[in-house]
Formats: sequence, structure tokens, C-alpha cells
Amino acid sequence: MPTSVRVLPPGIRTSEHGQFFDELAKIVGDENTSRNASTGALTGPHQSNSYGDPYTTVNQDQHLPSGAVRLASVEEVQQVLRLANQFGIPLWTVSRGSVVLDLHRMNRVLEVNEVDAYAIVEPGVSFLTFMKRLNGETFRYGHLVQRSDGDLSWATRWTAASAILLVAW
Repeated sequence: MPTSVRVLPPGIRTSEHGQFFDELAKIVGDENTSRNASTGALTGPHQSNSYGDPYTTVNQDQHLPSGAVRLASVEEVQQVLRLANQFGIPLWTVSRGSVVLDLHRMNRVLEVNEVDAYAIVEPGVSFLTFMKRLNGETFRYGHLVQRSDGDLSWATRWTAASAILLVAW
């Protein structure tokens, strides 16, 4: 990936971008920000040192974000959203000039409710983390993450799985 490319959000000057990241560092710590996504200090998806699209079929520079921030809590998300609004900085998962919100640090399983059959997890929870949490519990019923042939007391795992509810803020 090119390291000489400097991408900024549309209509944002270099000085404004720098001020935005100075304020971001006060919220999440400098070690959790990357001011240049092509050579960022953060480790991105697939253990790369970039937040650019690793699977692009066009010029990689077309998808470089202007930076990234790793968030660890709902409060940090709220503060960063307010700050981005104040500076007019676009936030996105991967889009040229935008600042990437990396939610990998938000990786806690908050609640597992067997009675009502639901779990509340943060967006950075991996399949393996969730599976370990479920396997650490003693459930009266099987669950979809369980490794088995899928027989539950009332159905197979494939006929019993009905929905995943995702709530975005």
C-alpha cells in the first residue's frame, strides 16, 4: 500500500484534521488513533498496518481513509460522534477521506439470558469469544454456537434459529 498518499475528508484542511485528532487523543489516548491510515500505528483488519480495503480490485488509493480511531466504550463512541459533528469530519467503516471507527476494543459479552434466549454483546465480540462464554455456562438447552450435530430438545439448530437482532446507535 502506498505510504506517500495523504487523504483528507472533503472540505477539511490539514490543520483542522490535526486539531480533530488532537482532540480524539484526549478521548481515547494517542495510542488508539491513527492520523494516516496508509501507515497507521494501529493494526487493522487481517493484522495489516492499514485501514484501506484489502480486497479492492481498483486503485488502493481510492479507498484510503484519512485516519482511524479505536473505541472501547459507548461513552467514547458518543464523545467521538459529537467531536466529528463539531469538526464536520465524516466517519465510516471504509471510505476515502473518512475516519474509520474501529470497534474491536468493544469486545465484551454483556449479558447472556438463557430464560429469554438472547445475548447482548458489544460490536467487537468475535465468534470465538462468544463461543467461549457460552461454553463456560451450564445451559439447560443447546445453543447455535455449540459444536454438535445440532439436536436441541425441541428442534435442530437449523430449524430453531429464527433471527438475529442488531441495534445500531
